[in-house]
Amino acid sequence: MTSRTGGRAAAASDLSRGGGTPAESEPMLLYLVKQVELAVRSHLDDLLRPAGLTALQYTALTVLERRPDLSSAQLARNSFVTAQSMADMITALERRGLIERHRDRDDRRRLVVALTADGRELLDRYRERVAALEARMLADLTETEISGLRRSLHACQANLAADRPAGVRLQALVLLAAALGVAAAERGGDVALTLRRGREVQARLQAREALGQAVGEALGQTAEPARPLAAKRPAEG
Repeated sequence: MTSRTGGRAAAASDLSRGGGTPAESEPMLLYLVKQVELAVRSHLDDLLRPAGLTALQYTALTVLERRPDLSSAQLARNSFVTAQSMADMITALERRGLIERHRDRDDRRRLVVALTADGRELLDRYRERVAALEARMLADLTETEISGLRRSLHACQANLAADRPAGVRLQALVLLAAALGVAAAERGGDVALTLRRGREVQARLQAREALGQAVGEALGQTAEPARPLAAKRPAEG
């Protein structure tokens, strides 16, 4: 039986070779996109390390800059992380004084997250350096080529997002979690644990679906300073 690690390595090898023989074929675009994603993530981590931030934490701050007063769940979906990871991230960022939590003005029952003055100052401090990283990525491309790349990425994202309606997928996951809970109860298993795992899967799917929308918004902001193209968290083995 092929091991899980061996399966991943084989899949990566297939993507790197494309459809033909190793000597003849170009790398698949899926492979190239993944390589760019990982390179951006690595460079952002290096760039932000002096500030004690990760690329994902910085992404969350930029999301709050564009869309203030988000709930924790909304921020998680737009920052490409799970709800549990976002809860830990909010605690860390709030402890540093970069964000704050307060009651929604329109719905006092709702707790929302917003940038503090220190959070805005940090974003301002790194804005030019992040823009320089994007400029480095796009070096040697003409304005026409950059515009074409932007349109192509929009089209790729839209094609994948149109695969199946998000609501249908999420509803299916909710029903699946409920069914697993019933099955666990019948076997005398831990229902709460099963349902919690189902909710974690749902949160991960929501985060992935938010990726296309958030990246599309970032790519569409041609008149604004460059935003970081935050990478989705690589799958952990």
